[in-house]
Amino acid sequence: MASTSDIPLHRRLKVRHLELLAALETQASLHRAARELSMTQPAASKLLLEAEAAVGFRLFERSRRGVMP
Repeated sequence: MASTSDIPLHRRLKVRHLELLAALETQASLHRAARELSMTQPAASKLLLEAEAAVGFRLFERSRRGVMP
């Protein structure tokens, strides 16, 4: 069985992950990015965690004021 690191990154990240990352970059808020993509904030948070697990590091710093790359 192959480990996650053996699977190419483009196979681990789906279009929805990339859409969320782009929305987070422009909106700087998980709530606003989720709303832009017509999803709930918990679903967006889960998707972000999946993307970060796929690349192996945090992609955004989170704070009460929003997110920053």
